[in-house]
Amino acid sequence: MQSGNETIDIFDTTDDRIRILYFGYTHCPDVCPTSLAIMTAALKSVPEDALSEVRPVFISLDPKRDTGEKVKEYAGYFHPSIEGGSTSEENTAALAKKYGVLYQITELENSAWNTRLITAPIFIS
Repeated sequence: MQSGNETIDIFDTTDDRIRILYFGYTHCPDVCPTSLAIMTAALKSVPEDALSEVRPVFISLDPKRDTGEKVKEYAGYFHPSIEGGSTSEENTAALAKKYGVLYQITELENSAWNTRLITAPIFIS
């Protein structure tokens, strides 16, 4: 998964941090920014020394519009430790399936809202 010029591997077994995963998209008008704001509030309540033990990641469900750079920038607006990543449509679908995230992409002419997030859970692994 791309995050700007970096690659995110959420399955890296050498990384002992607790992963906090949130699936959404940058054009989401309400649920995604609200959920990321809640994640941010939770992260702000974690003591600085413990913050290095968690790895919050925002994963885009809209890889056609959300580049790795765009998602990284968007996630950074909420909290500097939230990584943002985007991958291919195929990998996105596989990740969503693995975590039970339901979403639907519908092409709507002249609309910024072409992705519909059905479930919006935050996963901790």
